[in-house]
Amino acid sequence: PAEAVPPSGGADHGADSLSIPGPTPSAEAMGHELKTLRRILETQLAQLAWNERSRRNPVHTELLCELSEIGVAQDLADHLIGQLPAGVDLLQGRRFAVAGL
Repeated sequence: PAEAVPPSGGADHGADSLSIPGPTPSAEAMGHELKTLRRILETQLAQLAWNERSRRNPVHTELLCELSEIGVAQDLADHLIGQLPAGVDLLQGRRFAVAGL
């Protein structure tokens, strides 16, 4: 009797012969589009948060911008602004922030 030949042409490669197809061009385009939409959404949410912060406390927002412009690290600027006494004006806030540096 004839011996049965496997459909792979006689070579048994096991799992090595399996090829997993990569993403199709349309799937790649969709992934790129989703990443772009996510960046847009994150930017818009950050802008909304900034606008709300500016509206609630313009002195803190202005000081944060000024500290950033002179190269103060974001976490340090946030800490300094968080330590400001309530009701300070911009000039008092500047003095307080500089004293904290």
